[in-house]
Amino acid sequence: MKNKLFIAQIDEITEILQFLVETGPILLNNLNSVELGSSIGKNTLKKAISEVSDSKLKKEFQNRLKNSDSSRKIELVKI
Repeated sequence: MKNKLFIAQIDEITEILQFLVETGPILLNNLNSVELGSSIGKNTLKKAISEVSDSKLKKEFQNRLKNSDSSRKIELVKI
């Protein structure tokens, strides 16, 4: 029951997004200029943390990993 409801919600969200893109020329132009996947992935950061020996670099990578979710959210909505 929950899965069917979840799928229905995803379908509605997709339909809303499609409607917005098709009817909003400014939004469509902005979406066309977005560079997808420009942030560094979590797995890459985890690998870097495990491989780097310099404590300053390790701390920097740990901070980036800690903030990766909020950074990705900002990237996704920055249009």
